[in-house]
Amino acid sequence: MASKKALVPVAQIQSLQMRTFRLSQICDLVDGGVELTEAVRAEFNLALLSQSKGIDEFLDDREYLKARIEKLKEIKRAASDQQKKDEALLEAISTQAVELIEGNPNLPFNGSLEKLATAKNPPSVEVNFPLEQKSFLNLVTLNFISLCGVPDHYYQAETVYRLNLKEIGEDLKAGKEIVWAQLKQKKRLHLKLKD
Repeated sequence: MASKKALVPVAQIQSLQMRTFRLSQICDLVDGGVELTEAVRAEFNLALLSQSKGIDEFLDDREYLKARIEKLKEIKRAASDQQKKDEALLEAISTQAVELIEGNPNLPFNGSLEKLATAKNPPSVEVNFPLEQKSFLNLVTLNFISLCGVPDHYYQAETVYRLNLKEIGEDLKAGKEIVWAQLKQKKRLHLKLKD
């Protein structure tokens, strides 16, 4: 993507509008029967050239912006892919650390007064989304709600539908069966003082 100093400023847009208006005035005069003198022709040609230059600048800016937007989308996709890789790596490292610590409960931590231990996180709701439904921050579509038969009190209608994980979690803890969700309890690392 080629670099560009600046896009067309608002003042330049307004200037182009004025040039277009002036060009249309000249055309109206000619259509109205004004004599086509050399001065009128020169003014028309100058207005047409000025307008063409302004339009070319807009078209250049349009192509530049399209290219810049595509580049930003590409950067965002790459960052998203890297985030997913990093999250998967973090999960793998955390799982290995938990297994290592649980297999060696007296493992010292940097020779300090602390040792590594595992602890259970509070239960969290994990929803089994259909393959075509991807969730981000528990956002769901009307299609998911109707497909899975999600009752009204399990989501909050905003601009989007967000699963009410607290309500779902409470019902799951109370023993209610929800086919598309279950409680999962993961382990985390924490430090505790050596005895």
